[in-house]
Amino acid sequence: MDIKNYRISPWQWLAFLIVAVSLRLLTGSFFMALGIFMLLLLVDFFIVQWENKRRDDDDEPM
Repeated sequence: MDIKNYRISPWQWLAFLIVAVSLRLLTGSFFMALGIFMLLLLVDFFIVQWENKRRDDDDEPM
């Protein structure tokens, strides 16, 4: 998966913004919130890859 093909819709940007601001308010530290947000993005990336792989495996005939 190429990062250029990773499209982010306006609704996803809004969700990211809400999560980022909430993390900043909850942790009280910009760097702590940034680290947690980066981990969430990393987990999201791996879930998308896993879903795509699972979907590709389901499409193959037996």
